Amino acid sequence: ADTDKSITVDGFNSVDVTTRGEQSANIIITDAERGDIDTGEGDDTVTIITDPLVGNGGSDETFVINTDGGDDVITLSPGALDNSDYVINAGEHTDGSDTILDFDILRIDDDIDLGAMNLDINNIEGIDVTGSGNNLVQLSAQDVLDMTDGNNVLRVDGDMTDAVQTLDSGWVQGADQMLGSVNYHTFVSGGVSLLVNEDMQLLGGINIP
Repeated sequence: ADTDKSITVDGFNSVDVTTRGEQSANIIITDAERGDIDTGEGDDTVTIITDPLVGNGGSDETFVINTDGGDDVITLSPGALDNSDYVINAGEHTDGSDTILDFDILRIDDDIDLGAMNLDINNIEGIDVTGSGNNLVQLSAQDVLDMTDGNNVLRVDGDMTDAVQTLDSGWVQGADQMLGSVNYHTFVSGGVSLLVNEDMQLLGGINIP
């Protein structure tokens, strides 16, 4: 489709969906194990809902998700990272010679290790693990550098039962930042910045004195 679309695909093992143009697309894939998802310059949403009883990862069970420009939200269901590998590039909007830095979010109600072998992320600026579980986000400064855009800033959201754990040392606390109605603790390491929702627990090399 070369326009805005709302597309739901249910019950296929492999799913390929392409929507182009500058309008927003809403794509929901249910019970697939792999596929290629490509969207255009709009504010797109891509939701992958996997069957927790099917799939165990591997090179033949990989979702490749490219959402190009726009403020995109990619949602993975609980257990999705156990079922398939994911290559995610949320892209940036390019207008002639100018690149507009978008804010793209990966959302999952589950534990997530941003340096895991089955997870290749590019141009994602936000991780949201708010949900029903006690979810843990694990990361290093290198993970933040690898996955974010040129600003090298990652924002992590969750609630009081969720936690962020850094797997390396050298993080220095900065001044808190208020974004909208939410306060974020900030930490800097090696040229990257980490913003953590104040409701979340802090583990590893980050803490509030």
